[in-house]
Amino acid sequence: MLIRSFVVLVAVGVVASIPARTEEPDVKAMAKAKANEMRTAFVEGDIGKYVDLYHPKYVERSGGREKLIFTQELNAKWFQSQGTFKFTLGNPSEPIQAGKDLYVIIPFALDVSTPEGRRVFCKSGLVGVSSDNGKTWVFVDTCPGRDAVKQILPDLPDKLPIPKTLGSEWINQSRERQE
Repeated sequence: MLIRSFVVLVAVGVVASIPARTEEPDVKAMAKAKANEMRTAFVEGDIGKYVDLYHPKYVERSGGREKLIFTQELNAKWFQSQGTFKFTLGNPSEPIQAGKDLYVIIPFALDVSTPEGRRVFCKSGLVGVSSDNGKTWVFVDTCPGRDAVKQILPDLPDKLPIPKTLGSEWINQSRERQE
């Protein structure tokens, strides 16, 4: 009995001394989850949370948090008043390191069907930025183009694939159905 207890204690000691494996965080999944949190906040009208997920320099350039909340509340109300509203996210690009930051692009699409039978469709992207190896993320909209994003994020890697924005397009759905 004493020998068996000794063997168990030695085995437990050996197992306890083996360093635990730490898994690398799935950076792309974490970026998409945070972008989805941003999307959900916009769709559900939690504009304060939505604005808090923007990059601080973007918020500053937009006139500050309160002004950006006001502007985004107007946008959200307009989208929600138009009828059917979809805000979908694509999959993040491969992360690119530049300086101390990681960058990804997450494509998105806004699709609104109005009561008048029109459709507004816009495709663009979010630049995700993480300063802690992908644990937390903030975003900048790519709609204004690479040059405008570069003003906010001067270290933006040139090889980050900023999508070309398909601007808001009014589509007459009733005409489309006839064709």
